[in-house]
Order: sequence, then C-alpha cells, then structure tokens
Amino acid sequence: ELIQALKHEPIELTDLAIRMQSICKDISDDTHLTMNWHNELIASDSGQVTSDQYLNILNILRELLSNTIKHSQASEFHVGIQAITDRLIIDYSDNGTGFAQDEIKPGNGLYNLQARCSELKAAIHWDTTAGTKVKIRIPLATGNTEHE
Repeated sequence: ELIQALKHEPIELTDLAIRMQSICKDISDDTHLTMNWHNELIASDSGQVTSDQYLNILNILRELLSNTIKHSQASEFHVGIQAITDRLIIDYSDNGTGFAQDEIKPGNGLYNLQARCSELKAAIHWDTTAGTKVKIRIPLATGNTEHE
C-alpha cells in the first residue's frame, strides 16, 4: 500500500475494492467475525482515487474494523462499496452493541476517523443505536491530477 501511495498515481476503484475486500477477509479469518462484503462497482467502472485517498480509505476501514473488534461485541460486520456519479460511497455496519455518541469520550480512533474523513472532504453519517452503521460519501477526483 505504501509503495502504491508513493507512486503518486491514481488507483482504479476496482483495485481499491479488491484491497478493501482483502483487508476484510483477513480480519474475518483472524477473528470470530463473519464478513458480509457487497461490491456494487462494475469492472468497466473507470473511476479512480488518488494515492492519498487510497491510503485514507484503507485506514478508515481498518479503524472501523478495529473498533468493531475491540468494543462492539459483534459477531458480524458488513462492508459495501459503490460509486455514484462523482462520489464513492462506503457503507459499514456491525451487529454489535452500538454506543451513545453523546456519552462517550472520543478516543484516538474516532478522532482519526473524523480527521481522515475531513482530509478526504467526505461526509460521514453515524447511526449507533443498534450496532454501528457508518455511511461515508467521498468525492472522487476529477481528472488525473494527484491533488485537487
């Protein structure tokens, strides 16, 4: 991943999805969690992310998975990815206990999620009443420039 990012070349959405699925499978294999993966990208999808976006998206996914493992008491998680117009949409959920957002003191994990989403200019929506559900909408780069 770091080598890919250091190349400063755009990464195809389909390649991002393959890497995301691999991360999820590794977590599922190493834990008691059942993985539900849903990829709505099509092979002909020509969308791309920058190398910075690529690393941030993968790190957001890792943080969500880490929170599920450490805090949720979940038995399964779901990750969905799709591209609509100029946005990449990532849906994440687990069937854990959820949490009261206004009653917890955000730690490094939640802070890092917010910071990464901010860096991506992404909108993030949380529903933590029954398990944790997160929807992230990431604007996709237009053109082949590394920085917009």
